[in-house]
Amino acid sequence: MVASVYEQTITNSPTKNFSQEDNTTQRSPPKTKHDTQVSDTTEATIDTSCSPVPVDGANLDKTGTLNQVLENLNTCDVTVESPSNLLKSETLFSSSVEILSHSNGIADSDVPRSSRGAVYFSYQDFGQFDHRLKLHLAMSVFTEDEEECCCVLKSGIVQYPNTEEFVGVLVVSTAKIYVLKIIKEESEDLQSWLKCIQSQPISELQYVDIGLGHQSFRLEFDQDGSCFTFLIRDAGRCKRFLSKFTGIIQGAAFSENSKLQSIGKNQDVTLSNIQSQILYDVGFCEEETEHEDPETGANVRIYLLGYLKTSERDTTGKDQLSSISIVVTTTCLCLASENYLVPLPRLQSTTPAVNCRKQFERKDIQKITDITHIDRYKSKPSHITIEFLNEDTTHQCQWYIVMETEQAVLSLIEAVKEPWEQELCVELDVNYL
Repeated sequence: MVASVYEQTITNSPTKNFSQEDNTTQRSPPKTKHDTQVSDTTEATIDTSCSPVPVDGANLDKTGTLNQVLENLNTCDVTVESPSNLLKSETLFSSSVEILSHSNGIADSDVPRSSRGAVYFSYQDFGQFDHRLKLHLAMSVFTEDEEECCCVLKSGIVQYPNTEEFVGVLVVSTAKIYVLKIIKEESEDLQSWLKCIQSQPISELQYVDIGLGHQSFRLEFDQDGSCFTFLIRDAGRCKRFLSKFTGIIQGAAFSENSKLQSIGKNQDVTLSNIQSQILYDVGFCEEETEHEDPETGANVRIYLLGYLKTSERDTTGKDQLSSISIVVTTTCLCLASENYLVPLPRLQSTTPAVNCRKQFERKDIQKITDITHIDRYKSKPSHITIEFLNEDTTHQCQWYIVMETEQAVLSLIEAVKEPWEQELCVELDVNYL
């Protein structure tokens, strides 16, 4: 039974290598039905326009109330980039484990598969699947008679209580929810690299928690070890998947056997921890605090998940990337490592070691007005370099950041561009190299 739904929007993992995505030529995808339905807007700031939609569990008219909930979820949260930008905004940086140069650096739904035989995954219409994956699921994974695949999502995954991120596939069928782990490089033999680590009936799903800024979401079941956080790292992609996913679980929610408690935002803890663990020494003038977002405080303009290039290299000499959280306020940019187990699950057993872990550890903080320029790369649209110069100390530094998609890069630039230009009264230099 659905108990509550909240609708309001704002949003350590292993290191990983640069993939070969940037040398792969992308082709324009054919128009799909979805292309004609998305609105011509992008999300660069925190949106808190959607009001909570309470659901009375005691007097629930399931059909009417849940349809209202899902309509609200879709109406408020599925505004994504325009169709003309969908291909360029879905350029994927490969997954976070070296052996998984799995997607050939391409995440767009209609880009052809490579000659290496890596399986095709759609990131626009999650109901499209590679025929080899569909056959593998039917022959080796599905357990119910006449079970059919409804949607598939490939992403980074964290399984509670482990903090390590792995790359895997979420499969939703007409009967169950499956989590598959990619255990080695993809090939034509799916059984050799795709391992099912858990399956649960759809009716056993209790919580769908949408992370801050639609950068992630979590599925939680009652059984220990059955709590998974999916790190999407792109708001538009996350909204599109959740729109598809909530439509699928709607039917199961009407069943008397359904244990579904809520579909909503679980972000209060994250917002509080951003203030206390990242922005603890950031001061804001009176004019700024007068314009604070009441949901976030401290004028948090955007929260994103991405990757930061480190000074380390692997044994083959390739640059390493580490997962990073990016917080932009009206005055500063912050980088922090994040513990994706927080907020803690509701139904899972906890230990003192898990309970005492912080959600964020700040790695760096820079003033927005110390940005000298931003570099983008035509051959690597999801990569960005931000240069800083502190004129008082003459200290210089550089952040080389890789986002999951080009749209995430554009959102980051937009978040820093406006306050920078308002303060300095000139246009911020964004170079295309």
